[in-house]
Amino acid sequence: MIESWTVWLSIFGASTTAAALGAYFALRARARELDRRVVLLERELALSREREAYNQRKLEELAESVLAARRSAEEELRRFKIRIDGLFAILEGERRPTPGAPIGLS
Repeated sequence: MIESWTVWLSIFGASTTAAALGAYFALRARARELDRRVVLLERELALSREREAYNQRKLEELAESVLAARRSAEEELRRFKIRIDGLFAILEGERRPTPGAPIGLS
């Protein structure tokens, strides 16, 4: 009776060990796969941050160019308004344009 008990206990111990080893190897493979995925995601995240920083710099450059063009256009319109006002003043005979104003119609 005791001999059969030890046989069953040995079989149970061996099967438990086999199950534990199988679970260990399966989980180790899964952990390695997840680790590779995490590394890839971290790499993608770093690249994404670099692209975002690059796009932000380009957007700032574009905004600066737009603002410079706007300032230039506003200055050009201001000069044009001065010339038009001077032209209307000459045509109406009211007064000569203010000295120093660039009219080009003297």
